[in-house]
Amino acid sequence: MCDLWGISLFETPEAAQRLFRAINKKRQLLTHTHIAELMLTPADGKCTPPDGNRHFNLHEAEDVCLSNNVRKALPIL
Repeated sequence: MCDLWGISLFETPEAAQRLFRAINKKRQLLTHTHIAELMLTPADGKCTPPDGNRHFNLHEAEDVCLSNNVRKALPIL
C-alpha cells in the first residue's frame, strides 16, 4: 500500500495536538483550528503501524464514510 494514498491519523487526540503544535511553532503553517476524534473499526479499512509520533495512515475500505465515525471535534492549539 502506498502511504501517499492513506489518510493521516493519530492514535490519540493528544498525539495529534502535540505534533501540530510543534509544526506550527516552527513554520506557522496551520490554517485549520480543530481535529476530529474518530472511532475506527476493522471494516473502515487497513492501517499502517503507528510511528514514534503515534501517527499512522488509514487506507479506507470501499464505500466507507468516515464522517459517521466522528465522536467529537477538538481544538488543535
